Amino acid sequence: MTLHLYEIGDAYQQFRALAEEGGDKESWAQALADLRDEAQPKLLSLARLIREQQAIQKTLADELGRLGRRQQLASLAEERLKRYIRTSMEDLELNKVSDSLLSVTLQANSGPNTEIVDPAAIPPAFVIGSLRLPLPQWPADLLDQVRTEFDRDAMIDAYRRGDAVPGVEFSVGRHIRIR
Repeated sequence: MTLHLYEIGDAYQQFRALAEEGGDKESWAQALADLRDEAQPKLLSLARLIREQQAIQKTLADELGRLGRRQQLASLAEERLKRYIRTSMEDLELNKVSDSLLSVTLQANSGPNTEIVDPAAIPPAFVIGSLRLPLPQWPADLLDQVRTEFDRDAMIDAYRRGDAVPGVEFSVGRHIRIR
């Protein structure tokens, strides 16, 4: 009669308890050895199954890496082709090309791009300062510790209102839309 591994473990513990209570030590020792012998191939089979699962995991991880690289290359090819279409349409002064299956439209981006050309010339209204220190450590003169960054949203709002922002150049890019 073949036992499952969990049954072998239970039987081994029961035989061991009975052997400790008394009886023929040699027959109990043989019964315990037989149970151990029956468990060993099952344990080794489980170990082989674990190795197989590890190999599957490695294969899948390698495949994910390969597919990730392939996806990145496809994305770069897409961007390159879109840039090629955009520049060709701009050179030919075409805003729309279509047939029965597709429509390619050259459109302005929704917001302007900001390029900081002279950070010193940007007015303080467009600069955000922040200080990251625990309160007990704040020095009396905080200005030396302030980290600043430019408020690009405020700059774009000013650009849309028609106000000039010194030290900043604005440009409105174009993109293609394929439907």
